Amino acid sequence: MASFRELISVTAADKYTAFFKWKIPNPAFILETMITNHNPPRHCRAGSRGKMGDVGDWRHAIGTGPFILQDFESGVGATLVRNPDYWVMTPLPQNKLPYVDN
Repeated sequence: MASFRELISVTAADKYTAFFKWKIPNPAFILETMITNHNPPRHCRAGSRGKMGDVGDWRHAIGTGPFILQDFESGVGATLVRNPDYWVMTPLPQNKLPYVDN
């Protein structure tokens, strides 16, 4: 879990760049922060019901990445399939990503 106790300062270099200064090196901070959502909006918390059903249920996952979660079994594995609406293309030649189907 990401901890801010060792954080000394955060400085914005420009609108796209931030510098984090730590008491001790913390290279895992970005990954931990992406994985751990400390305070999600009320409608996105596990158990919350909305138009998409229970957002804590993997079947209602929402994303825009290259793959779609097709099946999931805790402690066993997950099946991901190619997202047909993924927009990223390789520069040359123009090939739509991802290259694998699942």
